Amino acid sequence: DGRIQGWHSPNKLAWKQRLSDPSPQNGKAYFYPPSSSQAELVQNIILDDSHDGHSWVFFSAYMRKYGESDSSQVTLEFWDEKDLISTWLSSEVSTCSRWVKETCSQALPAKTKCIVVRLISKRRYGNHNDGYYDNLMLRLLQRPEN
Repeated sequence: DGRIQGWHSPNKLAWKQRLSDPSPQNGKAYFYPPSSSQAELVQNIILDDSHDGHSWVFFSAYMRKYGESDSSQVTLEFWDEKDLISTWLSSEVSTCSRWVKETCSQALPAKTKCIVVRLISKRRYGNHNDGYYDNLMLRLLQRPEN
């Protein structure tokens, strides 16, 4: 039915878990977008108060594409109760020969209550949107004391 547990598509498009062509970076499958000009897959991570001002964010994702024109990109949005505090934006990956690792390592902004992870695939030409994602990881760790 196009649902991936823990994730949703804001534009109600059916993402899939693909097993091959290309091979996953790690494991058995990777995220594969639907055939639209732009597709997003989103996960909202709700935080408790124990992280307020005392945590460090470590995020990594592997991305690639197929063909010469499509692209993959990840954003992390840091929200308080109702407002966007800050955003991290990965490079727009347009490499088709290998999986490319993008990483974020930063202090968790104070008052963050939710981290929104967005996978954004863009089709530029052709019939398929071929921006792929695999092996995503997000960790919150205690911030080191100075």
